[in-house]
Amino acid sequence: MKARAMIPLLIAMGLTLACSSSLDESLQGASSISGQVQGHSFELQDTVVKLFPGSRLFLVLSSAGALCLDYEAAGGFLQHKSETSLVLEVRFAGPPTTGTFPIDPFAPASTSHASGQFTVNDATCGQAFLQKADGGGTVTLTKLDDSEVAGTFDVKFNGGGSLQGSFHRTPCPDFVDRNAPGCK
Repeated sequence: MKARAMIPLLIAMGLTLACSSSLDESLQGASSISGQVQGHSFELQDTVVKLFPGSRLFLVLSSAGALCLDYEAAGGFLQHKSETSLVLEVRFAGPPTTGTFPIDPFAPASTSHASGQFTVNDATCGQAFLQKADGGGTVTLTKLDDSEVAGTFDVKFNGGGSLQGSFHRTPCPDFVDRNAPGCK
């Protein structure tokens, strides 16, 4: 499933949504990313975190800025023109907990693990590039609760390249309409 197609589905489930924009001064600059995937890299502008009680964490690091404000204005997720993003998911075998989770897209659902993909959108929000995180790596969660999610990641791609960085985000407002298709 495409990264941008996954996000509205996850938001539609209506659980805890956390994100931070450049307007969130308390965590301004709290996330970082470095590295390249087959020659693609990006300047991180915003991070969105979705915590599903009891099962998984969904994390999007994006070149698009002010995602929380976009969500509020549109009533849900908007795709962004020329956006580059790293999408990471951590699945928990038991209750959500901090720790280090191996990136293994083939791990059975009964084990705690992470998966991910790197996506580049074109000027019409179409998917121009997609690379699954299939070369290993880890996602480490150092803080995980309803008000903050923090940690680091080191993601490797068999197609070439790796991305490393950190994240630390606070909740952003919930929305009435979770399905707001659009291209900004």
